[in-house]
Amino acid sequence: MNEVHLTRFYLSLTARQKAVLQWVCRGLTNAQVAERLCVEPCTVGTHLTAIYEALGLQEGFAHIRPQRFTLITAFAGFFERHPDLCTARAAAPQESGVVEHPSRRYTMDAL
Repeated sequence: MNEVHLTRFYLSLTARQKAVLQWVCRGLTNAQVAERLCVEPCTVGTHLTAIYEALGLQEGFAHIRPQRFTLITAFAGFFERHPDLCTARAAAPQESGVVEHPSRRYTMDAL
């Protein structure tokens, strides 16, 4: 896949799939990705399955069964070359005692 195909493929993913892909390409496990996205590890696995299926339909990948290594290899350096496309941010406690998440806001008391 060339850069244009990678970009088109990436842009066709959902926002959550993009975040999962970015974290996986950074070398995180499903459990680590789940922790950062405030979801269950099985949800990360579901997103990865959808990404693998979509990637398998792409030219150049039809002959192989996409897997984690395929994603990391295909997207090696992609996010460094396109930092404007990188949306993965860690949900981490802030000094105010609030955990920020793209779709939710929690106080530390609620956790």
